[in-house]
Amino acid sequence: MQPTRNIHSYPDTAGRGQPVSLRIPLSIALLSAGFAGMSLPAMAQIATATPQTMAYYTDLLNKIGLKAKLKTIAAETYFPTIGDRSLKAQTGWSNWTEDYPHPADFIDVLLNPDNVVAINNNNFSYNASDRGFANRINAVATKPLTSQTEKEWAALDRYAQQQAYWGIYGTRKQSTFFSDRMDFQNCKGDDWPLATHDWGRFCLK
Repeated sequence: MQPTRNIHSYPDTAGRGQPVSLRIPLSIALLSAGFAGMSLPAMAQIATATPQTMAYYTDLLNKIGLKAKLKTIAAETYFPTIGDRSLKAQTGWSNWTEDYPHPADFIDVLLNPDNVVAINNNNFSYNASDRGFANRINAVATKPLTSQTEKEWAALDRYAQQQAYWGIYGTRKQSTFFSDRMDFQNCKGDDWPLATHDWGRFCLK
């Protein structure tokens, strides 16, 4: 699940601000940092499979010592709701389809502290205070994508996981059905990361 608050540090929660390391199991990290028994709503939109996914997530949060309650929101208002900084959403679900094949489409758009705004956030971690992370993202975003900068992006991705700015839980899979007149073996286009299907790569036998 993609956290909608920084679970690494809650300076506004009972005065706690201990860092949580994901090098140890998340449940132990949360409890050792003083989150045991904390109440929080788990946000989900009313859409196919999402309530079931979030019911599992809510149950998991309760099993590790939190007091989570699932709150479902209509799909058309879900992202504006969790993207409104004043509502202080704490944890929830989100998905993202790549717009262009570059790490910045995920890490810069979705995690850069400079992108935390009052409403319509894409950065649901609300990590605006992490200026060092912002500076690192901004620096690598100006460079061409090379084998070296790929390592820099990978280090930023690893840091985001360690800070629990989000938690990657899956990649969508879906079926593609074709007429037997299609030559799927030699010119399939169902593995395009941007929009699932690259229709220009399909052909007839």
